Amino acid sequence: MKKVFVLLFFLFGCSSVIKEKGIELRIINSSNSPISKVKFTTSESYTTLSFKKINPDEKVSEFLSMKKNVSDGNYNLEFFNFQNIKIRKNSGYYTNGSPSEKWIEFEIKKDTVVVSYSKINY
Repeated sequence: MKKVFVLLFFLFGCSSVIKEKGIELRIINSSNSPISKVKFTTSESYTTLSFKKINPDEKVSEFLSMKKNVSDGNYNLEFFNFQNIKIRKNSGYYTNGSPSEKWIEFEIKKDTVVVSYSKINY
C-alpha cells in the first residue's frame, strides 16, 4: 500500500512540474517597421518577457511563467514604434493567478494592435 501511495504522489508531483502555470505569448509584427523595447507581463508584474527588437514580418513566441501570480489581472504589452512612441496594450484576463487561455497573440499593424486568444479546454 505504501508503494502505491508513493508512486501516486510521485506521478502527481511530476505532472505539476511538467505543466507549468503560465501563458504562451505570440507577437507578429505585420507593420512595415521594426518595433523595439518590447515587454510583456501581467498586471502583477512578477515575470516579464523582453525583446530588444522585432522586425517587420517577424514572429516571436515565448512562455510567460505565472508561478507567482495569485490574484486576478490582465496582460500588458508595451513597445516603441518606429517613431519612438510608446504603445501600451492591456488585454485578456486571468483569475486567481491562473490563465484561462493557452496563448495570447498580438498582431502589430501599422496603426493598431489586434489581439487573439486560445481557450484552455478543461
